[in-house]
Amino acid sequence: SKTQIVQQVPGAFFLVRREVFAQLGGFDERFFMYYEDVDFSFRAYANGWKTLYLADIAVFHQGGGSTQSISDQRLFYSLRSRVLYMRKHGNIAQAVFLTLGILLLEFWARFFKALFQGDFHQIGTTLKAYLLFLTHIKEPFA
Repeated sequence: SKTQIVQQVPGAFFLVRREVFAQLGGFDERFFMYYEDVDFSFRAYANGWKTLYLADIAVFHQGGGSTQSISDQRLFYSLRSRVLYMRKHGNIAQAVFLTLGILLLEFWARFFKALFQGDFHQIGTTLKAYLLFLTHIKEPFA
């Protein structure tokens, strides 16, 4: 509710000085649509830059607007980017632990939620996304 220095702002409305963008080498292209803003903000903060949240500005972001028709791929990229971020800024043990949580806890939570709601489309989306995640599981660790 107030203008202040923050650690990160959402990427839906992300303005950055050209100087900062150039110094940090832009966004890490390994992140596709998710976590590129979090990664950039973390690197900016680590390099002494401050992020300012402007409370007087309002922006409407329709989440999923560009990926609505490919919800399985959207979920896959979100999962993959989380692990990639942890691998990049954490350590191998943290990334492995996160991956196990995604596979052993989050998958089943998503699956049973969709099942109990009778949302068979979401069950299919979840299965496809996690299959993609499994087939690309080595990428964040490369």
